[in-house]
Amino acid sequence: MIALQNIKKIGTDITNIAVSSLSNNLINVAFIVINQYLGTRLSLGDAPMNDAINIATCFSKFGYTVYFMVDPKCSNFISKFNYLIQNTTNDLVFYYIGHGVIDNELNSNAFLFKDKNCDRYTLSSSISLAQRNDLRLVFISDCCYAGSIIDLDNGFHINSNIVTISSTNGRQKARQIVANRKEQGLFTYFLIDALTNEPSLTIKGCQQLLRPKLKSFSQTITIHSSKRNYLKQPIIHQRQTR
Repeated sequence: MIALQNIKKIGTDITNIAVSSLSNNLINVAFIVINQYLGTRLSLGDAPMNDAINIATCFSKFGYTVYFMVDPKCSNFISKFNYLIQNTTNDLVFYYIGHGVIDNELNSNAFLFKDKNCDRYTLSSSISLAQRNDLRLVFISDCCYAGSIIDLDNGFHINSNIVTISSTNGRQKARQIVANRKEQGLFTYFLIDALTNEPSLTIKGCQQLLRPKLKSFSQTITIHSSKRNYLKQPIIHQRQTR
């Protein structure tokens, strides 16, 4: 409860807010989805919320409007995701924290929501909306097994301005650690630490920096991009700020 109160000081909880109440003139947005599964055998404890606070703090410092959702249904998430893609003009950083699964029926990795799996086919129509104008979609995931879901290098084609950064290769577990006396996701801890120390860190530079750190924990940072030049761009894109 305290953690939720703390993140509300930084960003806006849109879990139960109608999209009609959201701004339609957004520039740089960080959109965080937090799946905790508290009270179930899948519970991730305090780590997802602690990660979300660190992510929100980092991006808000650089002019990003921070929105977040806590344990939403997949349909609710998709509705908000579509809206933010259509109403953000410059940079949309989507950050997923939770469980990932391998959906053998669909031959797809997926995010695990409380009501259903959210796989690449569910996400593809949303992500295609990002091809308009100059919007850049940075799709970051810290979860087991899901990888980037949108695997642009292995036969899944989508028209969009997107770069994906994932904590695993889709067949690995995403580890948690205790740092600063708090449970945190290993990948997110390293990523936010890197961005805090080097805000201009490029996407390719991030991969090079985190790869050896994650390797010792049997994790492989995975990056895919629809445009090669995105790899040379900073993760924190400051073309425009409020």
